[in-house]
Amino acid sequence: MKLRKNIVEIYDYVKAHPEEFGDVEILIQMRYVKAVLTNRAGSSPNKAATEKIITETCLMPYTDMFIFPDGRMGICCCDNFESTTLADLNEVPLKEAWSGELYKKTRDMIRDGRQNHPFCKHCDFIDAGLRMDAVDDVLNGRPMRGARQSMFSRNKK
Repeated sequence: MKLRKNIVEIYDYVKAHPEEFGDVEILIQMRYVKAVLTNRAGSSPNKAATEKIITETCLMPYTDMFIFPDGRMGICCCDNFESTTLADLNEVPLKEAWSGELYKKTRDMIRDGRQNHPFCKHCDFIDAGLRMDAVDDVLNGRPMRGARQSMFSRNKK
């Protein structure tokens, strides 16, 4: 286990600028270089997608933002080929994108099971239990608790 140079630079920057990141949770996850984790929604070269369909919801569209280098927002970290686009930050402000129609439609599809979204249908990534408080808050119209509150608060209309 070793942090790559680019990750160390990001880590050092975040630590040196607490005023910018005080209300944002930054997670750096380490793993072994040859570890086989998830099938990344069927696109991982070292773990094939299975025919098994996980019918539970996925928390990622509720709790995390994934911004590709070109400014598009994708569905999650499993989209390593950048095949999903839920918003383009070159055209739409971040808050507007996060609460936009494509995000809402995606969340609605996945809420009742990932089998309802073509990209997520065979994904084996499980995040259950880690962020259920955030999802519970969003689904029940409550302000989010903790570090994610400022990132994920949304206007109810």
